Amino acid sequence: MGDLLIRNISDDLRSALKARAVAGGRSQSEEAKAMLEGVVKAEAQRSEKPFVSAWEALADIRRDYGVTDEEHAEFMKIIQEGRKVPDRPPPFFD
Repeated sequence: MGDLLIRNISDDLRSALKARAVAGGRSQSEEAKAMLEGVVKAEAQRSEKPFVSAWEALADIRRDYGVTDEEHAEFMKIIQEGRKVPDRPPPFFD
C-alpha cells in the first residue's frame, strides 16, 4: 500500500476531520481514508450507467414526446428527400 500526504489543509478542515474521527472511534488517518473511499465509490456508481445507443436515446425521446411511428416515418422521408437535392446549403442550427 502507498501513502498520501496532504499539505496545507485549513485549521477548520483539520478540526472537522478530528471531530468526525473521534465520533467514529477512528484515527484521523482512518477517517480521511473512509471519507475518500466513500466519495470514490459513490462517483464510480454514478458513472456506471448502462450504455444506450443514440438510436435508443432518440427512440426514448420520440416516445416521451408522443411522436407516432407514422410521424417519424414522414420526418425521415423528408430528410432523405432533402439529402438528394444537389448543392443544397448546409443546415443552420440556431
